Amino acid sequence: MDDPDGLAAALAGRRVVTSPRGDLLRLSFHYYNDVSDVDALLGALRDLRG
Repeated sequence: MDDPDGLAAALAGRRVVTSPRGDLLRLSFHYYNDVSDVDALLGALRDLRG
């Protein structure tokens, strides 16, 4: 996807927190994340790709 800022905004609307960094989108996982968080991210990206 070509617009990290737009993607971050779209993901935020789905309660997925990211951080646009120039041409990239940063995702940070930590000990409190689990498989359901990864599934939510992947599902949101799938939906947004259309």
